[in-house]
Amino acid sequence: MSLLGIVCASVGFLYALVVVCVYIFEGNPVKGWAPIIVIMLTVGGFQMIMLGMIGEYVWRTLEQARGREHYIINKMLTKRECVHEQ
Repeated sequence: MSLLGIVCASVGFLYALVVVCVYIFEGNPVKGWAPIIVIMLTVGGFQMIMLGMIGEYVWRTLEQARGREHYIINKMLTKRECVHEQ
């Protein structure tokens, strides 16, 4: 997901560069859907990067939890044993 986010954000930045170059060299500002697409690609790309980071964190946490040893209960305490006398 992070890689897809990086690609999407990169496409957004490249398209923004194209829009700026068209404005500089032709003097004609691109109106309409171009700024909206640039914003959607870059923000969506950053969201996918962050989603990939969260997924990586959850995956590593799961792998660490899977490697833990199983515990055996040696003794079961009754309710009276749990209450401390003063």
